[in-house]
Amino acid sequence: MGAVSSSSILGFFQPPPILAISQQMPMKAEQGSNVLMSWSDIQHLPDDELLELGRTSPAVPLMKPCDRTIHRVCMDTVTKGLVSTHEVAALELVKSTTTIPVPAVRRFIFEPDSHGQHGQLFMEFIPARTLDQRWPHLSLWRKLIVVWTLRGYVRQLRKIPLPQTDQGPRPGPLGDKPSECEGLLFGDYGGGPFNNYSELTDWYAHKLAVAQKMNKAPNNARPFDNTRPLVFTHLDLTPFNIILDDSNRLWIIDWGFSGIYPEWFEYACMMRNWQVLGGWYGKYICQFVAGRFERQYQFILHIAWALARGMFM
Repeated sequence: MGAVSSSSILGFFQPPPILAISQQMPMKAEQGSNVLMSWSDIQHLPDDELLELGRTSPAVPLMKPCDRTIHRVCMDTVTKGLVSTHEVAALELVKSTTTIPVPAVRRFIFEPDSHGQHGQLFMEFIPARTLDQRWPHLSLWRKLIVVWTLRGYVRQLRKIPLPQTDQGPRPGPLGDKPSECEGLLFGDYGGGPFNNYSELTDWYAHKLAVAQKMNKAPNNARPFDNTRPLVFTHLDLTPFNIILDDSNRLWIIDWGFSGIYPEWFEYACMMRNWQVLGGWYGKYICQFVAGRFERQYQFILHIAWALARGMFM
């Protein structure tokens, strides 16, 4: 998974006519007619047969280049490959502790050569379109509802009880042990693993030192802010990973970069992506949804060179 370009589970799907799907999708015989299968029809299959079904099912058209393929195995289920256990844990945590709509996990199957690192995720299919597609066609009132709803979602995420160690919450993806952090704020090669907040702080302090040494950041740049609490964070909350279904219900997808991070990380990531909606108001949407952390965002801009090109320094 690339660190700055998360693939979408469902968000870039443009639903083709049902006839086009039915000509490719698995079917069952029922009272002499062809009926598209649902998860209840195939959930009894053993893992190897499900994996084969995933490989041979039609790929879901995506609206953006990504590093994996999504397959629709039946009317209400898709499968996504190269999924980490952290992403599955995040989906299940959010599903069980918040009211945020996320796709339900059907089954997770480790891929044969993954050494327990990643697998195929079979999950609920949501007929919807991404926010960047829907935004130009929404009324002002509906846009306000979307922004207000997102604000509530972020607040719910920040209230999720976190696993504790003897040094407090451990930064990074969910799991029993420290894992490498991925996403926009960690560059192409990731960062960590980190055992505690201090190690995360030291990693970013080194990035600033590298940027300053190469004259890519001012010498008086403010240091990494470790005064804000660690909270559960999506870390890729872009208009491409937010989808609106037919009833205008707002879903959040693609939790592959999520984890436990400083409170201001959500804002910093959002600031790099919300310009896609156009207009001057993207910055203010980010501030309303995730809080105003402009000083901390400036720190990320100062170390951008070190994240992108100084990863081995």
